[in-house]
Amino acid sequence: MLKYILVFLLLTTTCWGFSQETFSELFENKTLRMDYIHAGNENNSHIYLREFREEPFWGGSRVNLIDTFRYGDYLLEMYDSVSGKLIYSRGYNTLFKEWQTTGQAGHQQKSFYESVVMPYPKNAIKIVIRKRNRQLQFESFYETCINPHNLFIHRDPLPSYETRQIVYSGDPSQKLDIVFLPDGYTIDEMSKFIDDVKRFTGDLLKWRPYDQLTDKINVWAVEAASQDSGTDFPKENIWKNTVLNSGFYTFGIERYLTTEDYKTVRDIASCVPYDHICILVNTDKYGAESIISTHCLPPTILIPSTFSCMNSDMDLFVWLMNITTRKYLIKITTTFLLNPMRPISLLWLILKVNGRIWSAETLPFPPRPIPFISIK
Repeated sequence: MLKYILVFLLLTTTCWGFSQETFSELFENKTLRMDYIHAGNENNSHIYLREFREEPFWGGSRVNLIDTFRYGDYLLEMYDSVSGKLIYSRGYNTLFKEWQTTGQAGHQQKSFYESVVMPYPKNAIKIVIRKRNRQLQFESFYETCINPHNLFIHRDPLPSYETRQIVYSGDPSQKLDIVFLPDGYTIDEMSKFIDDVKRFTGDLLKWRPYDQLTDKINVWAVEAASQDSGTDFPKENIWKNTVLNSGFYTFGIERYLTTEDYKTVRDIASCVPYDHICILVNTDKYGAESIISTHCLPPTILIPSTFSCMNSDMDLFVWLMNITTRKYLIKITTTFLLNPMRPISLLWLILKVNGRIWSAETLPFPPRPIPFISIK
Protein backbone atom coordinates (compact mmCIF):
# COMPACT_ATOMS: atom_id res chain seq x y z
CA MET A 1 0.00 0.00 0.00
CA LEU A 2 2.83 2.37 0.88
CA LYS A 3 4.37 1.77 -2.57
CA TYR A 4 1.18 2.87 -4.32
CA ILE A 5 0.88 5.95 -2.14
CA LEU A 6 4.46 6.89 -2.99
CA VAL A 7 3.86 6.42 -6.72
CA PHE A 8 0.76 8.60 -6.45
CA LEU A 9 2.72 11.29 -4.67
CA LEU A 10 5.55 11.21 -7.18
CA LEU A 11 3.01 11.76 -9.93
CA THR A 12 1.15 14.53 -8.13
CA THR A 13 4.30 16.34 -7.03
CA THR A 14 5.48 16.26 -10.64
CA CYS A 15 2.28 17.73 -12.02
CA TRP A 16 1.66 20.39 -9.39
CA GLY A 17 5.04 22.09 -9.67
CA PHE A 18 5.84 25.18 -11.70
CA SER A 19 9.36 25.53 -13.02
CA GLN A 20 11.82 28.09 -11.69
CA GLU A 21 11.52 29.88 -15.05
CA THR A 22 7.72 30.06 -14.68
CA PHE A 23 8.09 31.72 -11.29
CA SER A 24 10.41 34.35 -12.76
CA GLU A 25 7.92 35.03 -15.54
CA LEU A 26 4.99 35.50 -13.16
CA PHE A 27 6.44 36.90 -9.94
CA GLU A 28 8.99 39.21 -8.35
CA ASN A 29 11.22 37.90 -5.58
CA LYS A 30 9.21 39.65 -2.85
CA THR A 31 5.89 39.27 -1.06
CA LEU A 32 2.43 40.75 -1.56
CA ARG A 33 0.57 40.75 1.73
CA MET A 34 -3.18 41.25 2.05
CA ASP A 35 -4.45 42.30 5.47
CA TYR A 36 -8.16 42.18 6.20
CA ILE A 37 -10.74 42.14 8.95
CA HIS A 38 -12.71 38.92 9.39
CA ALA A 39 -15.91 39.63 11.32
CA GLY A 40 -19.24 38.08 12.13
CA ASN A 41 -20.97 35.71 14.53
CA GLU A 42 -21.79 32.03 14.88
CA ASN A 43 -23.63 31.77 11.57
CA ASN A 44 -22.37 34.61 9.41
CA SER A 45 -19.05 36.17 8.53
CA HIS A 46 -17.61 38.77 6.18
CA ILE A 47 -14.19 39.92 5.02
CA TYR A 48 -13.33 43.62 4.89
CA LEU A 49 -10.13 44.59 3.10
CA ARG A 50 -7.72 46.56 5.26
CA GLU A 51 -4.64 47.03 3.09
CA PHE A 52 -2.16 45.55 0.65
CA ARG A 53 1.51 45.71 1.58
CA GLU A 54 4.77 44.94 -0.18
CA GLU A 55 7.32 42.98 1.85
CA PRO A 56 10.96 42.83 0.77
CA PHE A 57 11.47 39.03 0.71
CA TRP A 58 9.70 35.97 -0.67
CA GLY A 59 10.68 33.01 1.49
CA GLY A 60 8.23 30.53 -0.01
CA SER A 61 8.67 27.93 -2.70
CA ARG A 62 9.25 28.98 -6.30
CA VAL A 63 8.16 25.59 -7.59
CA ASN A 64 5.23 24.23 -5.53
CA LEU A 65 2.92 27.17 -6.10
CA ILE A 66 -0.40 25.30 -6.28
CA ASP A 67 -1.72 23.64 -3.11
CA THR A 68 -3.12 20.34 -4.39
CA PHE A 69 -4.06 19.06 -0.93
CA ARG A 70 -6.31 22.05 -0.16
CA TYR A 71 -6.36 21.48 3.59
CA GLY A 72 -8.05 24.00 5.87
CA ASP A 73 -11.34 25.82 6.22
CA TYR A 74 -10.23 28.50 3.76
CA LEU A 75 -8.38 28.56 0.47
CA LEU A 76 -6.43 31.49 -0.98
CA GLU A 77 -6.23 31.55 -4.79
CA MET A 78 -4.44 33.95 -7.13
CA TYR A 79 -5.45 34.14 -10.80
CA ASP A 80 -3.75 35.90 -13.68
CA SER A 81 -6.23 38.58 -14.73
CA VAL A 82 -5.57 38.18 -18.48
CA SER A 83 -5.47 34.41 -18.95
CA GLY A 84 -7.60 33.51 -15.93
CA LYS A 85 -5.03 30.85 -15.02
CA LEU A 86 -4.59 29.83 -11.40
CA ILE A 87 -0.98 30.74 -10.52
CA TYR A 88 -0.87 30.37 -6.72
CA SER A 89 -2.97 28.81 -3.95
CA ARG A 90 -2.74 27.84 -0.28
CA GLY A 91 -5.22 26.37 2.21
CA TYR A 92 -5.36 27.72 5.75
CA ASN A 93 -7.39 28.04 8.96
CA THR A 94 -8.33 31.08 11.01
CA LEU A 95 -8.72 31.91 14.68
CA PHE A 96 -12.07 33.46 13.74
CA LYS A 97 -13.34 30.06 12.59
CA GLU A 98 -12.39 28.56 15.94
CA TRP A 99 -14.09 31.44 17.77
CA GLN A 100 -17.31 30.65 15.85
CA THR A 101 -17.50 27.37 17.79
CA THR A 102 -17.58 29.15 21.17
CA GLY A 103 -20.69 30.13 23.10
CA GLN A 104 -19.82 33.81 22.76
CA ALA A 105 -20.31 33.66 18.99
CA GLY A 106 -23.96 32.72 19.50
CA HIS A 107 -24.88 36.12 20.91
CA GLN A 108 -22.11 38.52 19.91
CA GLN A 109 -20.37 39.95 16.85
CA LYS A 110 -16.55 39.96 16.83
CA SER A 111 -13.75 40.85 14.42
CA PHE A 112 -10.25 39.42 13.95
CA TYR A 113 -7.28 40.87 12.09
CA GLU A 114 -6.07 38.34 9.52
CA SER A 115 -3.44 38.28 6.83
CA VAL A 116 -2.38 36.16 3.86
CA VAL A 117 0.76 36.35 1.76
CA MET A 118 1.60 35.42 -1.81
CA PRO A 119 4.52 35.95 -4.21
CA TYR A 120 4.49 39.47 -5.66
CA PRO A 121 2.90 39.32 -9.14
CA LYS A 122 4.31 41.08 -12.18
CA ASN A 123 0.86 41.59 -13.71
CA ALA A 124 -2.64 42.37 -12.49
CA ILE A 125 -4.30 39.53 -10.58
CA LYS A 126 -7.61 38.43 -9.11
CA ILE A 127 -7.54 37.16 -5.52
CA VAL A 128 -10.22 34.73 -4.40
CA ILE A 129 -10.71 33.49 -0.84
CA ARG A 130 -12.91 30.42 -0.62
CA LYS A 131 -14.43 28.79 2.46
CA ARG A 132 -15.94 25.39 2.98
CA ASN A 133 -19.71 24.97 2.99
CA ARG A 134 -21.64 22.38 4.98
CA GLN A 135 -20.81 19.77 2.34
CA LEU A 136 -17.09 20.55 2.91
CA GLN A 137 -16.79 21.93 -0.62
CA PHE A 138 -15.03 25.24 -1.25
CA GLU A 139 -17.19 28.11 -2.43
CA SER A 140 -16.27 31.71 -3.19
CA PHE A 141 -16.26 33.89 -0.09
CA TYR A 142 -14.37 37.03 -1.11
CA GLU A 143 -12.89 38.37 -4.36
CA THR A 144 -10.83 41.40 -5.26
CA CYS A 145 -8.49 42.51 -8.04
CA ILE A 146 -5.19 44.30 -7.64
CA ASN A 147 -2.59 45.73 -10.00
CA PRO A 148 0.93 45.31 -8.58
CA HIS A 149 1.69 48.91 -9.58
CA ASN A 150 -1.27 50.25 -7.59
CA LEU A 151 -0.30 53.44 -5.76
CA PHE A 152 -2.16 52.32 -2.63
CA ILE A 153 -0.10 49.21 -1.99
CA HIS A 154 1.78 50.20 1.17
CA ARG A 155 5.49 50.50 0.56
CA ASP A 156 6.45 52.67 3.52
CA PRO A 157 9.33 51.32 5.64
CA LEU A 158 8.41 48.64 8.15
CA PRO A 159 9.91 48.57 11.66
CA SER A 160 13.60 47.68 11.51
CA TYR A 161 15.13 45.28 14.02
CA GLU A 162 18.42 43.49 14.39
CA THR A 163 18.30 39.98 12.97
CA ARG A 164 20.41 36.88 13.62
CA GLN A 165 21.14 33.90 11.40
CA ILE A 166 20.99 31.01 13.85
CA VAL A 167 21.32 28.41 11.08
CA TYR A 168 22.00 29.29 7.45
CA SER A 169 22.03 26.61 4.76
CA GLY A 170 21.61 28.70 1.61
CA ASP A 171 19.11 30.40 -0.71
CA PRO A 172 15.79 30.92 1.14
CA SER A 173 13.84 30.01 -2.00
CA GLN A 174 15.22 26.46 -1.70
CA LYS A 175 15.20 26.11 2.08
CA LEU A 176 12.66 25.86 4.86
CA ASP A 177 12.94 29.25 6.58
CA ILE A 178 11.91 29.35 10.24
CA VAL A 179 11.86 32.71 12.02
CA PHE A 180 11.68 33.08 15.80
CA LEU A 181 10.06 36.23 17.17
CA PRO A 182 10.22 37.30 20.83
CA ASP A 183 7.35 38.46 22.99
CA GLY A 184 7.81 39.67 26.54
CA TYR A 185 11.59 39.92 26.28
CA THR A 186 12.95 43.35 27.24
CA ILE A 187 16.10 44.88 25.78
CA ASP A 188 18.06 43.51 28.73
CA GLU A 189 16.65 40.02 28.01
CA MET A 190 17.59 39.82 24.31
CA SER A 191 20.58 37.60 25.09
CA LYS A 192 18.18 35.24 26.89
CA PHE A 193 15.94 35.23 23.82
CA ILE A 194 18.84 34.32 21.53
CA ASP A 195 19.89 31.57 23.94
CA ASP A 196 16.31 30.23 23.97
CA VAL A 197 16.20 30.25 20.16
CA LYS A 198 19.49 28.36 19.97
CA ARG A 199 18.20 25.84 22.51
CA PHE A 200 14.97 25.23 20.60
CA THR A 201 16.80 25.07 17.27
CA GLY A 202 19.45 22.68 18.54
CA ASP A 203 16.89 20.31 20.01
CA LEU A 204 14.55 20.54 17.00
CA LEU A 205 17.37 19.51 14.68
CA LYS A 206 17.94 16.39 16.79
CA TRP A 207 14.43 15.13 15.96
CA ARG A 208 13.33 13.43 12.78
CA PRO A 209 12.78 14.47 10.12
CA TYR A 210 14.70 17.65 10.87
CA ASP A 211 17.91 15.84 11.84
CA GLN A 212 18.10 14.53 8.26
CA LEU A 213 17.29 17.90 6.70
CA THR A 214 19.75 20.18 8.48
CA ASP A 215 21.21 21.30 5.15
CA LYS A 216 17.72 22.31 3.96
CA ILE A 217 16.77 24.57 6.88
CA ASN A 218 17.47 28.22 7.68
CA VAL A 219 16.66 29.58 11.14
CA TRP A 220 16.38 33.30 11.84
CA ALA A 221 15.77 35.38 14.96
CA VAL A 222 14.45 38.95 15.06
CA GLU A 223 15.42 40.98 18.14
CA ALA A 224 12.20 42.91 18.78
CA ALA A 225 12.24 44.00 22.41
CA SER A 226 9.16 44.55 24.60
CA GLN A 227 8.68 47.26 27.18
CA ASP A 228 7.61 44.73 29.82
CA SER A 229 8.81 41.24 30.60
CA GLY A 230 6.26 38.42 30.44
CA THR A 231 2.76 38.10 28.98
CA ASP A 232 -0.88 38.77 29.87
CA PHE A 233 -2.85 36.71 32.41
CA PRO A 234 -6.33 38.29 32.29
CA LYS A 235 -7.85 36.16 35.06
CA GLU A 236 -5.09 37.21 37.45
CA ASN A 237 -5.43 40.84 36.23
CA ILE A 238 -1.82 40.79 35.01
CA TRP A 239 -1.28 42.89 31.91
CA LYS A 240 2.03 43.46 30.15
CA ASN A 241 3.03 45.90 27.44
CA THR A 242 4.69 43.55 24.97
CA VAL A 243 5.58 43.95 21.32
CA LEU A 244 3.29 41.16 20.04
CA ASN A 245 0.52 41.46 22.66
CA SER A 246 0.30 37.76 23.50
CA GLY A 247 -1.73 36.38 26.37
CA PHE A 248 -3.25 33.31 27.97
CA TYR A 249 -6.98 32.62 28.47
CA THR A 250 -7.88 32.79 24.78
CA PHE A 251 -11.63 32.07 24.59
CA GLY A 252 -11.52 31.76 28.39
CA ILE A 253 -9.21 28.72 28.28
CA GLU A 254 -6.47 29.14 30.86
CA ARG A 255 -3.56 27.65 28.93
CA TYR A 256 -4.53 28.82 25.45
CA LEU A 257 -1.72 31.23 24.53
CA THR A 258 -2.30 33.35 21.41
CA THR A 259 -2.09 36.85 20.00
CA GLU A 260 -4.68 38.65 17.92
CA ASP A 261 -2.19 41.34 16.87
CA TYR A 262 -1.23 39.59 13.67
CA LYS A 263 -0.39 42.82 11.85
CA THR A 264 2.52 43.41 14.20
CA VAL A 265 3.58 39.76 13.90
CA ARG A 266 3.71 40.17 10.12
CA ASP A 267 5.54 43.48 10.25
CA ILE A 268 8.29 42.13 12.47
CA ALA A 269 8.60 38.79 10.63
CA SER A 270 9.10 40.66 7.35
CA CYS A 271 12.62 41.59 8.46
CA VAL A 272 13.74 38.18 7.08
CA PRO A 273 12.52 35.60 4.53
CA TYR A 274 10.15 33.18 6.27
CA ASP A 275 7.97 30.14 5.70
CA HIS A 276 7.15 29.49 9.33
CA ILE A 277 6.83 31.83 12.33
CA CYS A 278 7.58 30.67 15.88
CA ILE A 279 6.85 33.16 18.66
CA LEU A 280 8.75 32.55 21.89
CA VAL A 281 6.81 34.03 24.81
CA ASN A 282 8.88 34.85 27.87
CA THR A 283 6.85 33.09 30.57
CA ASP A 284 7.32 30.20 32.98
CA LYS A 285 3.65 29.16 32.77
CA TYR A 286 3.14 25.74 31.24
CA GLY A 287 0.83 25.71 28.24
CA ALA A 288 1.47 22.35 26.65
CA GLU A 289 -2.09 21.60 25.62
CA SER A 290 -2.99 25.06 24.51
CA ILE A 291 -0.19 26.81 22.69
CA ILE A 292 -1.44 26.23 19.18
CA SER A 293 -1.95 29.26 16.97
CA THR A 294 -1.58 27.72 13.53
CA HIS A 295 -4.56 29.62 12.15
CA CYS A 296 -2.87 31.82 9.58
CA LEU A 297 -0.92 31.86 6.35
CA PRO A 298 1.95 31.21 6.72
CA PRO A 299 1.46 29.27 9.96
CA THR A 300 2.47 30.66 13.33
CA ILE A 301 3.16 28.85 16.62
CA LEU A 302 3.30 30.47 20.07
CA ILE A 303 5.37 28.57 22.62
CA PRO A 304 6.37 29.35 26.22
CA SER A 305 10.13 29.92 26.50
CA THR A 306 10.37 27.38 29.33
CA PHE A 307 9.30 24.43 27.17
CA SER A 308 11.46 21.43 28.02
CA CYS A 309 12.83 20.42 24.66
CA MET A 310 13.67 16.77 25.27
CA ASN A 311 10.40 15.36 26.62
CA SER A 312 6.71 15.44 25.76
CA ASP A 313 6.88 19.22 25.31
CA MET A 314 9.18 18.69 22.36
CA ASP A 315 6.79 16.04 21.01
CA LEU A 316 4.15 18.74 20.79
CA PHE A 317 6.52 21.35 19.34
CA VAL A 318 7.72 18.95 16.62
CA TRP A 319 4.15 17.89 15.87
CA LEU A 320 3.10 21.54 15.49
CA MET A 321 6.04 22.17 13.21
CA ASN A 322 5.09 19.16 11.12
CA ILE A 323 1.42 19.96 10.65
CA THR A 324 2.18 23.56 9.72
CA THR A 325 5.25 23.17 7.51
CA ARG A 326 4.16 23.36 3.88
CA LYS A 327 7.20 23.67 1.66
CA TYR A 328 8.59 20.17 2.26
CA LEU A 329 6.04 18.26 4.36
CA ILE A 330 3.31 16.46 2.49
CA LYS A 331 0.52 15.02 4.62
CA ILE A 332 -1.21 11.71 3.95
CA THR A 333 -4.14 11.14 6.26
CA THR A 334 -6.82 8.66 7.11
CA THR A 335 -9.32 11.51 7.01
CA PHE A 336 -8.35 12.68 3.53
CA LEU A 337 -11.88 12.24 2.17
CA LEU A 338 -13.83 12.47 5.41
CA ASN A 339 -12.55 15.66 6.97
CA PRO A 340 -10.13 17.69 4.85
CA MET A 341 -10.50 20.69 7.15
CA ARG A 342 -8.45 19.29 10.04
CA PRO A 343 -6.71 16.07 9.00
CA ILE A 344 -5.06 13.84 11.60
CA SER A 345 -1.73 12.94 10.09
CA LEU A 346 -0.60 9.32 10.26
CA LEU A 347 2.04 9.34 7.55
CA TRP A 348 4.50 12.12 6.64
CA LEU A 349 6.44 12.50 3.44
CA ILE A 350 9.13 15.12 3.09
CA LEU A 351 9.83 16.36 -0.41
CA LYS A 352 13.46 17.44 -0.56
CA VAL A 353 14.87 20.03 -2.91
CA ASN A 354 16.91 17.46 -4.86
CA GLY A 355 13.78 15.48 -5.72
CA ARG A 356 14.25 12.62 -3.25
CA ILE A 357 11.40 11.60 -0.96
CA TRP A 358 11.76 10.52 2.65
CA SER A 359 8.94 8.31 3.89
CA ALA A 360 7.97 7.19 7.36
CA GLU A 361 5.90 4.39 8.81
CA THR A 362 2.61 5.20 10.50
CA LEU A 363 3.18 7.68 13.29
CA PRO A 364 1.60 7.80 16.75
CA PHE A 365 -0.13 11.02 17.75
CA PRO A 366 1.73 13.22 18.35
CA PRO A 367 4.61 11.69 16.36
CA ARG A 368 7.87 10.62 17.99
CA PRO A 369 11.19 9.86 16.30
CA ILE A 370 11.00 6.84 13.99
CA PRO A 371 13.19 5.41 11.20
CA PHE A 372 12.95 7.12 7.83
CA ILE A 373 13.45 5.38 4.50
CA SER A 374 15.25 7.08 1.62
CA ILE A 375 13.55 6.61 -1.74
CA LYS A 376 14.85 8.10 -5.02
